[in-house]
Amino acid sequence: MRNIRRLGVCLAWLAALMLAMPVHAKIKPPPEVPAIRHGQYEFKWRGFFNRDDTLLSVVVEAWSLPDEKTPVTKPVKIIPLLCKSTDPRLELDAQFEFVTSMKMEDGLLVAVAAGQPYYIDPGTLRVVGPPKPGGR
Repeated sequence: MRNIRRLGVCLAWLAALMLAMPVHAKIKPPPEVPAIRHGQYEFKWRGFFNRDDTLLSVVVEAWSLPDEKTPVTKPVKIIPLLCKSTDPRLELDAQFEFVTSMKMEDGLLVAVAAGQPYYIDPGTLRVVGPPKPGGR
Protein backbone atom coordinates (compact mmCIF):
# COMPACT_ATOMS: atom_id res chain seq x y z
CA MET A 1 0.00 0.00 0.00
CA ARG A 2 2.82 2.38 0.87
CA ASN A 3 4.56 1.63 -2.41
CA ILE A 4 1.41 2.46 -4.35
CA ARG A 5 1.09 5.76 -2.50
CA ARG A 6 4.76 6.57 -3.21
CA LEU A 7 4.26 5.68 -6.85
CA GLY A 8 1.27 8.04 -7.00
CA VAL A 9 3.29 10.87 -5.47
CA CYS A 10 6.17 10.27 -7.92
CA LEU A 11 3.78 10.25 -10.88
CA ALA A 12 2.18 13.48 -9.65
CA TRP A 13 5.62 15.13 -9.41
CA LEU A 14 6.56 13.84 -12.84
CA ALA A 15 3.34 15.21 -14.34
CA ALA A 16 3.93 18.59 -12.67
CA LEU A 17 7.47 18.74 -14.06
CA MET A 18 6.27 17.87 -17.57
CA LEU A 19 3.62 20.60 -17.44
CA ALA A 20 6.21 23.14 -16.30
CA MET A 21 8.55 22.37 -19.23
CA PRO A 22 8.52 24.95 -22.05
CA VAL A 23 6.64 23.99 -25.17
CA HIS A 24 8.55 24.56 -28.38
CA ALA A 25 6.55 25.84 -31.32
CA LYS A 26 6.60 23.82 -34.52
CA ILE A 27 6.55 26.94 -36.67
CA LYS A 28 9.98 28.26 -37.55
CA PRO A 29 10.64 32.00 -37.56
CA PRO A 30 10.97 33.65 -40.97
CA PRO A 31 14.42 33.67 -42.52
CA GLU A 32 16.44 36.83 -42.15
CA VAL A 33 16.35 38.60 -45.50
CA PRO A 34 18.78 41.51 -45.71
CA ALA A 35 17.81 44.84 -47.21
CA ILE A 36 18.76 45.37 -50.85
CA ARG A 37 20.40 48.61 -52.03
CA HIS A 38 19.91 49.64 -55.63
CA GLY A 39 20.40 53.09 -57.12
CA GLN A 40 19.00 55.67 -54.73
CA TYR A 41 16.85 53.21 -52.74
CA GLU A 42 17.13 50.59 -50.04
CA PHE A 43 14.38 47.95 -50.09
CA LYS A 44 13.15 46.22 -46.91
CA TRP A 45 10.18 43.90 -46.36
CA ARG A 46 7.65 43.87 -43.53
CA GLY A 47 4.73 41.62 -42.64
CA PHE A 48 2.01 42.58 -40.19
CA PHE A 49 -1.57 42.00 -39.03
CA ASN A 50 -4.11 44.83 -38.73
CA ARG A 51 -5.40 45.93 -35.32
CA ASP A 52 -8.17 43.34 -35.01
CA ASP A 53 -6.10 40.53 -36.61
CA THR A 54 -8.49 40.02 -39.53
CA LEU A 55 -6.07 40.96 -42.34
CA LEU A 56 -2.47 40.03 -43.04
CA SER A 57 -0.29 42.22 -45.26
CA VAL A 58 3.19 41.83 -46.67
CA VAL A 59 4.84 44.95 -48.08
CA VAL A 60 8.19 46.08 -49.42
CA GLU A 61 9.31 49.50 -48.24
CA ALA A 62 11.50 51.72 -50.43
CA TRP A 63 13.78 54.01 -48.42
CA SER A 64 15.82 56.83 -49.94
CA LEU A 65 19.54 56.57 -49.32
CA PRO A 66 21.37 59.53 -47.78
CA ASP A 67 22.85 62.12 -50.14
CA GLU A 68 24.06 65.73 -49.99
CA LYS A 69 20.51 67.11 -49.62
CA THR A 70 19.14 64.51 -47.20
CA PRO A 71 21.71 63.13 -44.72
CA VAL A 72 19.35 60.42 -43.34
CA THR A 73 17.32 57.61 -44.86
CA LYS A 74 13.59 58.18 -45.08
CA PRO A 75 10.68 56.08 -46.32
CA VAL A 76 9.64 56.92 -49.86
CA LYS A 77 6.98 54.36 -50.75
CA ILE A 78 5.26 51.28 -49.36
CA ILE A 79 4.72 48.68 -52.08
CA PRO A 80 1.99 46.15 -51.16
CA LEU A 81 2.66 42.56 -52.23
CA LEU A 82 -0.22 40.68 -50.69
CA CYS A 83 -3.15 41.21 -48.39
CA LYS A 84 -5.36 38.36 -47.25
CA SER A 85 -8.07 37.67 -44.69
CA THR A 86 -7.16 35.55 -41.70
CA ASP A 87 -9.04 32.47 -40.56
CA PRO A 88 -10.28 32.98 -36.96
CA ARG A 89 -10.18 29.21 -36.38
CA LEU A 90 -6.39 29.06 -36.84
CA GLU A 91 -3.60 30.55 -34.78
CA LEU A 92 -2.17 33.76 -36.24
CA ASP A 93 1.43 32.56 -36.31
CA ALA A 94 0.36 29.65 -38.52
CA GLN A 95 -1.06 32.12 -41.06
CA PHE A 96 1.85 34.56 -41.18
CA GLU A 97 3.41 35.05 -44.61
CA PHE A 98 6.98 36.23 -45.09
CA VAL A 99 9.55 37.06 -47.72
CA THR A 100 12.12 34.31 -48.25
CA SER A 101 14.49 36.21 -50.54
CA MET A 102 15.04 39.49 -52.34
CA LYS A 103 17.56 39.99 -55.14
CA MET A 104 18.22 42.32 -58.04
CA GLU A 105 17.72 40.68 -61.41
CA ASP A 106 16.83 43.34 -63.96
CA GLY A 107 14.67 44.74 -61.14
CA LEU A 108 13.82 43.61 -57.62
CA LEU A 109 12.73 39.97 -57.44
CA VAL A 110 10.88 39.20 -54.18
CA ALA A 111 10.03 35.60 -53.24
CA VAL A 112 7.17 35.07 -50.76
CA ALA A 113 6.94 31.80 -48.79
CA ALA A 114 3.48 30.73 -49.94
CA GLY A 115 3.27 31.91 -53.51
CA GLN A 116 4.86 33.00 -56.71
CA PRO A 117 7.60 35.61 -56.70
CA TYR A 118 6.92 39.30 -57.39
CA TYR A 119 8.86 41.62 -59.67
CA ILE A 120 9.19 45.28 -58.65
CA ASP A 121 10.38 47.87 -61.16
CA PRO A 122 12.95 49.99 -59.27
CA GLY A 123 12.30 52.95 -61.58
CA THR A 124 8.56 53.25 -60.94
CA LEU A 125 8.47 51.42 -57.55
CA ARG A 126 5.48 49.35 -58.72
CA VAL A 127 4.79 45.64 -58.77
CA VAL A 128 4.98 44.73 -62.44
CA GLY A 129 4.08 41.07 -61.94
CA PRO A 130 5.70 37.70 -61.66
CA PRO A 131 8.99 37.37 -63.55
CA LYS A 132 8.84 35.80 -66.99
CA PRO A 133 10.70 32.52 -67.48
CA GLY A 134 14.21 33.19 -68.73
CA GLY A 135 14.31 36.76 -67.37
CA ARG A 136 12.57 39.98 -68.44
